[in-house]
Amino acid sequence: MAITYKWAIPSLDTFDTYTDEQGNTETDVIALIHWILTATDSGTNVSVKRIGVVKANIDDLSGFTAFN
Repeated sequence: MAITYKWAIPSLDTFDTYTDEQGNTETDVIALIHWILTATDSGTNVSVKRIGVVKANIDDLSGFTAFN
């Protein structure tokens, strides 16, 4: 009986434009990350899900990396 874990990120909440505390302005800045973790026992085929949201630290965008 092994337990397998599966992470999913079904959605991200973003700011179209955001200016941090130092005055750095960026576009499409991720603010919230919605996640789901599913654990499944292979022996019993029983699954348990945990759902949560994590707030991204966007106080300092000086090291911001833009992705298309």
